[in-house]
Amino acid sequence: IATLVGGAVTRMGADVYLGGRADVGRTVATVLPLVPMLIVGALLTMLMVVPGLILLIVPGVYLATRLFGISQIIVLEKMGPVDAVTRSFALTKGRAGHVFLTLLLLYGLYFALSFGVTLAVAVFGSPVLQTVVSSVLSIFCFPILGLAALVLYYDLRIRNEGFDVEHMAQSLDGSSYASAT
Repeated sequence: IATLVGGAVTRMGADVYLGGRADVGRTVATVLPLVPMLIVGALLTMLMVVPGLILLIVPGVYLATRLFGISQIIVLEKMGPVDAVTRSFALTKGRAGHVFLTLLLLYGLYFALSFGVTLAVAVFGSPVLQTVVSSVLSIFCFPILGLAALVLYYDLRIRNEGFDVEHMAQSLDGSSYASAT
């Protein structure tokens, strides 16, 4: 389910970002066939990142940084998981520090908020309340983190490939915004 939701957030966020409409039915129809590739992409990422984290931590963090865009690439560029790994490395080349700091800020804010809310709810001493509040927080934060990763993906495409200029030129030609994804 998380894979489908993550893909849907990416697809729908891209539609809105590129000037289209948010259409849940179209989004699910587009993302559902991609779920197996998204799962394989997540497994490839874990197979590469986890050994790096176990060995020395720094290589794992570096690999996680370079591989952050795999799901966006699979959903938006319609690449397979292996090609998405290569593409993610190409997209983050020379910008790993920027990606790392952005992701550190995003997840740092998420964990600080989560910790603060958990601490505040712990005062009531109810494990059920803690679980409910934690779940509600995740429901709201998960899409925000996904949208932030999407914006980072487009930021890299703009900086590396001039995506904004390409998209603007296509819209002036009368081309569909969907072809720009």
